[in-house]
Amino acid sequence: MDSYFRDICCNVRYGEQQIKISLLYEHKSHPVKHVHLQLLRYILNVWESQSDNGKELTPVICIVFYHGKQKWKHADLLKNLSGELRRYVPMFEYVLFDTKDIGDQAIMGHFRAPGVRIGVWFLKRNVELIRFIRENPIFAREMLEDLSQIEQTTIERLVLYLYNVSGETPDEIHEVMKTASPESNDIIDVFRARYVQEGIEQGIEQGIEQGIEKGIEQGIEQGIEQGFVKTARNMIEKGYSDEQISEVTNLTVKRIQSLRDS
Repeated sequence: MDSYFRDICCNVRYGEQQIKISLLYEHKSHPVKHVHLQLLRYILNVWESQSDNGKELTPVICIVFYHGKQKWKHADLLKNLSGELRRYVPMFEYVLFDTKDIGDQAIMGHFRAPGVRIGVWFLKRNVELIRFIRENPIFAREMLEDLSQIEQTTIERLVLYLYNVSGETPDEIHEVMKTASPESNDIIDVFRARYVQEGIEQGIEQGIEQGIEKGIEQGIEQGIEQGFVKTARNMIEKGYSDEQISEVTNLTVKRIQSLRDS
């Protein structure tokens, strides 16, 4: 998959039809005037990849994940087109997920995967996260109770992200994080020791935000796959063949066979 985009292919029911669609995620921390141009390139990349692999082209639904401070402004690709000219211009919509529009409680209730839930919350709260944790310790404990279940590299990216955006010292950040998530103390302490030993400076690490975003994407993918696995298990119990289950869930026959044996 191209490093500039990530898409997830799903089998869904649309009306009376069972169809395949591709979900394409794009992250933005600042408003973009012509985001359609970038999305259009990604859509073409998805279709070219599908064509090169002998697959049928699928509809691509673009989802823009935005966590910036400025208001996101929707803008048409081309303006003031007459009805006759519009049919010669590629027109499509995208789904905007703006973290400012979703509350903290909604994040906790909506996202099941810990890495996705905590990553979205960090990006939403951004520079004010540490202050928010201090002022809302009970809620923070609840939000971060599964932090220790996330991969260590993801936790390190989250903490390093705080180093870069919070304006607080590493010592202050670690005290707050260890209080909010005692279960992660060991991981945080190890990272803190390495931070001091290697002399990492704030701002020297590149791609921290992108690392968190990648973790969110991976969490979404894992959640979708878990849904497919659950569907596959139900279909196995109802006597469907491996080929039928694969067509509906997009899981490989080999994976389905392993589910039968488990």
